[in-house]
Amino acid sequence: MNIQKLKALKERLYEDEIKRDEIDRDYLGMSSIGDRCERKLWYGFRKFNKINIGDKTDQLFKLGHLIEWGMIDLFEKKGISIQAKQLEVSDFGNKFKGHIDGLICNGSIANGKKILFECKSSNQANFNSIVKKGFSQFNYYHKYNAQAQCYMGYLDLTGCLFVIYNKNNSDIHLEFLEFDKDEFNILQDKAQRIILSKNPPERFYKKKLKECDWCEHKIICRYPDLYFMSEEDEKCSICKHFLYYFNVTSEYRCVGVCACTTNFHLAVQTCEDWELNI
Repeated sequence: MNIQKLKALKERLYEDEIKRDEIDRDYLGMSSIGDRCERKLWYGFRKFNKINIGDKTDQLFKLGHLIEWGMIDLFEKKGISIQAKQLEVSDFGNKFKGHIDGLICNGSIANGKKILFECKSSNQANFNSIVKKGFSQFNYYHKYNAQAQCYMGYLDLTGCLFVIYNKNNSDIHLEFLEFDKDEFNILQDKAQRIILSKNPPERFYKKKLKECDWCEHKIICRYPDLYFMSEEDEKCSICKHFLYYFNVTSEYRCVGVCACTTNFHLAVQTCEDWELNI
């Protein structure tokens, strides 16, 4: 097989992963609620088109799952039971949701209580930084902490064991995180604010910074005139007349022209008054 055929195969493999990723979650994820930019989270929740910022993202995500399963197996071989693997946690009509790695229900670290188990993988540089400076100084701490605080709050837990795995040399670092009720309440309010917002929230980064360069919604946010979509992309969730509100059935409603009730992310038959919400 020649080099060109191998390159074509590689591109096709990445393309398939990107297409699978496009069939995305229809909720605001607890794993992302710690992101500082509410505008970015709102775009993702409302299902605006994303740009591809890295073909390997989905593969890295899957690698993280493999490492997680490997760590669970290691703990269980040492007699520490990990239960409730991938247990779903949700709120606000299932539009704020996450899945825990597991619960530790025995062993000296649990002290007779159930505690959250979360596993994260890291490269050498980030791992060294965590070990040297502490987990709270890590670049992604705000996201990991927010995720854990949500899980602990909804499951009435008092602590979380974080396992950080070094992808370069398989070293392991352990950190214990305590539940912070005030932080949990702040995150709940943030999630509700994003879900109920009719219009894009303010940008967290007033000026375009490197964080914006890595954002998959940077085009609609910074350069809306360049935002590309086909007729198939004209869904109700990105229309300026659309609003999500809570009631017994957690409905989604057009509050502008047609006053219809629709299935938020799945609706593809928009009306003649459809207008992009920028």
